[in-house]
Amino acid sequence: MAKKLEVCVNHAGRYTNRHCYVCHKSICKDCQKVRSHHIFCGKTCWYRFLLREFFQSFQKKFRNTRKVILSQNTLILWGTIVLLFLILMRQNLQLSHKIETLQKKTPGRFWSPVTPNEEKPKSSPLVVQKPVKGAMVLSNKITIRGIADDGAILILEQKNKPVAVTLPQNGKFVLKDIQISRASSHFKLKALSSEGKVTAIEELHFHYAPPSIRFLATPIRRGDRSQREIALTFDGGALNNITGKILDILRQKNVLCTIFLTGEFIRRYPETVRRIVREGHKIGNHTFHHPHLTTYAKNRRQATRENMTRERFQKELTQTAKLFEEVTGKKMAPYWRAPYGESNPEIRLWAAELGYREVDWTFGKDQKENMDTRDWVAHPGDAGYQTGEEIKEKILKFADEKNGGANGAIILMHLGSNRTRDFPYKKLPEIIDSLRANHYKLVTVGEIVK
Repeated sequence: MAKKLEVCVNHAGRYTNRHCYVCHKSICKDCQKVRSHHIFCGKTCWYRFLLREFFQSFQKKFRNTRKVILSQNTLILWGTIVLLFLILMRQNLQLSHKIETLQKKTPGRFWSPVTPNEEKPKSSPLVVQKPVKGAMVLSNKITIRGIADDGAILILEQKNKPVAVTLPQNGKFVLKDIQISRASSHFKLKALSSEGKVTAIEELHFHYAPPSIRFLATPIRRGDRSQREIALTFDGGALNNITGKILDILRQKNVLCTIFLTGEFIRRYPETVRRIVREGHKIGNHTFHHPHLTTYAKNRRQATRENMTRERFQKELTQTAKLFEEVTGKKMAPYWRAPYGESNPEIRLWAAELGYREVDWTFGKDQKENMDTRDWVAHPGDAGYQTGEEIKEKILKFADEKNGGANGAIILMHLGSNRTRDFPYKKLPEIIDSLRANHYKLVTVGEIVK
């Protein structure tokens, strides 16, 4: 007797007599995945089959054994094997689920891998803008940005296996946190049409190398001017009187920033430091005792002070990092900020030897373009004093300027204040809302320099 034809679970107009080996759903020829000498509807059922087979083989091995005595090492071995299997299965299921979700958002599109004989499409509505092809990449995680048609599914492959998938929005796409190494820096990016055909292929190859001393000795004063991103940063020195209120605002506004802490701050306020880390902010090194590093305060020259040796300076950084790890169990971000903004190539080189890169703030031709808010100036009669409203207006005016405005800007504020009134931090909600209304994204230093 011929098998009864049933409607495919995925295609209403197709009839079939084949079923998934695990879930028994009816599947047409296009939906059938042949794995392990059986037919499955997808990777989920195949993984269920493999897991079931694994445990059945384990039970069969000891079925006729009355008493099985397993040593502790054997139990650990089997437990490890099962755990690794489940982890790998979970990762593959997550990626498969993401691809299936995108396919549902774009009906009729199905991923068809390129065969060896398949020709590369002539038209290529797919352009990778960053990183530049063949570029030297200094981080083991990269973000790939580019241009593509909104009607496409983009699949990033490595060694013919999908590692990431996304949909373009408004003609642009972003693939974040793509892992690379010296041995795996070659990728293939495919664009699929509504018919499931590959319409564009981009070969991507990067050269990965850890950052050199020379690179780390170059200060960061601004990020990418082509990206509408701003990094809000804070310094924590001796005072902690407004930190909690600042953190409350950042949490309410869903803003993550980079905060540079001294060792003294960490020692005095460990609970505050733990809260900063718990809420997701990145912590940079601000030395331990916040010392003067150069003679700038004396003669307006950035000459290294006689008593500031390489050993003493590096101890300022290492002690701070050690205490931070003891308090939080975390490591600091590989950035440092000079106390009073005092540094020079020699000092930056000393920091680079420890893996730190200096982060300044953005400044231009005059004080109107200087993103040091000088919120630490306490009294109206003091030189450089600005009201909270003046600080807010300066930032927003800079953001409105032409030629990129505040793209890539790094803003400096402080966690403590000697003011008794008119605290600049109270203007943070207005500043954040206005920047976002002007299409700026608030990011950490690590994000702004990628």
